[in-house]
Amino acid sequence: MATIFETTDAATGVNTIYSLTLGDIFVGSVAGGDEVDRTLVTLSAGVTYSVTLTGLFGGGSTGVFSVGNYDTGPTFWSAQYADGALSGNIAGVQVTDIGGAWRATFVAPVSGEYSLLVDDNGDTQAADYRMSIASGDGSAVSTTTVTDTNGSFPWAQYTDSFDAGGALILREMAYDDGRTLATVFANGLKLSATVTDANNAFAWEDIQSFYDGIAVLTDQRVTYDDGRVEAVEFDGGQRRVSTMTDVADAYPWVSYVDRFDDTGARVWRSMTLDSGLRVDTVSPRGPAGGVAVTETTDAATGLDTIYTLTPGDSFAGSVAGSDEVDRTLVTLEAGETYTVTLTGLFGGASAGSFGVSNNDSGSTYWSVAYATGAINGNIAGLQVVYTGGAWRVTFVAPVDGEYSLTVDDNGDAQAGAYTVALLPGNGTAYTSVTITDLNDGFNWATYTDFLDAGGARVLRSMVLDSGLRLETDYSGGVRTQLRVTDVADSLNWTRYTDSFDTGGAHTSRVMVLDSGQIVETTYANGTKSAVTVTDGADDFVWHRLHTTFDSAGVVTGQTNSYDDSRVLTNAYQGGALTTSTMTDPDDVYPWQSYEDSFNAAGDRTQRVMVMDDGSEIITTFAEEPGVI
Repeated sequence: MATIFETTDAATGVNTIYSLTLGDIFVGSVAGGDEVDRTLVTLSAGVTYSVTLTGLFGGGSTGVFSVGNYDTGPTFWSAQYADGALSGNIAGVQVTDIGGAWRATFVAPVSGEYSLLVDDNGDTQAADYRMSIASGDGSAVSTTTVTDTNGSFPWAQYTDSFDAGGALILREMAYDDGRTLATVFANGLKLSATVTDANNAFAWEDIQSFYDGIAVLTDQRVTYDDGRVEAVEFDGGQRRVSTMTDVADAYPWVSYVDRFDDTGARVWRSMTLDSGLRVDTVSPRGPAGGVAVTETTDAATGLDTIYTLTPGDSFAGSVAGSDEVDRTLVTLEAGETYTVTLTGLFGGASAGSFGVSNNDSGSTYWSVAYATGAINGNIAGLQVVYTGGAWRVTFVAPVDGEYSLTVDDNGDAQAGAYTVALLPGNGTAYTSVTITDLNDGFNWATYTDFLDAGGARVLRSMVLDSGLRLETDYSGGVRTQLRVTDVADSLNWTRYTDSFDTGGAHTSRVMVLDSGQIVETTYANGTKSAVTVTDGADDFVWHRLHTTFDSAGVVTGQTNSYDDSRVLTNAYQGGALTTSTMTDPDDVYPWQSYEDSFNAAGDRTQRVMVMDDGSEIITTFAEEPGVI
């Protein structure tokens, strides 16, 4: 019995260099491009044989294994690895799933040389596998028991079981503390292991572990004494995903899923509560608080790029300096604040640029020249901050949808390694906790709290059932800003932003109406002190209207700036208009100014007009009839 490795690629045809004898193990690989490996073995008519196959995409493959007679050429039977489905002309072939692998038992119809063929069937996944063939049906025909009579080991005894070819297929071990461990082997490697707590010495009842074709842990299932069941997924032996289910309903939650990074640290938890709420907690990961993605395959210039990010992720790439453009995709929400950071890209001395565009409309909303930070585009209020060897841009997404992040070397011949990251909010990575109202028991659908390193809340983003989205900033536990967006477009305004001072008092509101007008309101000690309306859509003959109020909220003054440059200034006393002054600063009219005066009843009593030639016209108005 020997282990044979595919050091030279196994041929597809009968000229293959690999031949097995019963009990041998063949370790090979198919590349995923319709590759077929062939090995040869001599069998005898009427004898029962078993073929064991492990690996081959870890059990999720569309690959095919088949057996054919070398002399006659026909394929006697074949099996699809993923589901064990059989086709062929040998009656009674039995395929058994032995946990992460399968074993096929059959009787050879003729004597002679047979071909064992492994076909990846075009599956592009990595395809390492181990294969063996032995006489018999693979069941145990002999056992060996070892007993620890002196108490020198932590176990009392174990029993090994061997198949007809002498290969170890099962080890059953009894420990001193009452645990029992059953380990299944295939092709010389550990395939699965089940440990049971017979004496109830631990907090769990049993632990089942499963391994891939090279004996690396892939899955684990733990049943706890209190009724919880945990299913753990591993990648390369490293824990990646853990799903805990409250089968016995002993806890106030139904289940939760944890995800882990390369270091084994938990970075995400999604918990479903009995109340119908779902709580998603995300911890900062990587340099940008999300997943660190690396450009292993060149990022395409077009929308067919294979790289997709979510807010919080970072992308490490490189442009070659020959007008190369790298594109990554990300989905953003209208009205939400995002921050892009870019480091590298020639160390800050590049002619390269970075841009953001919406994929539906194709328009570039803004782009930045990396060396200078110069901005061009159509998003007002972009803020670029140079942080020493890198820069950061904060912006508000104008529409919902998929966006492109593009890095362009602009023909700069220097090496162009860079890292670009997109974060929600102002660019700081936080732990986040998202609550979702699955049962619609509240007037909101979901909200997310972002927490700093000390666990203090710095941001809450909430979506109401009405379609409003609320973003609230906090500092030291005090609300500092509230941004409300009418996502459902059910109201006559698009969004507004409220600001608060360190004591939590309301200081200002900036509201954007659907009509394009912008209304800015300031407050002093909780009372409205000024309102400024800007005609953003140019629907009126004026472009700015500014009104002031006293400490009681009574109007004290108003200034109206017209499109033709006229300025109207109104003064009030006790809320009543006292004077109204119009000026012509751009000399559009034949007069310089005129001032109207009003009495306590609001009636105009006098107008004083100063003409361009310096003359003055004074007009006095009579009181209304009946007024003394």
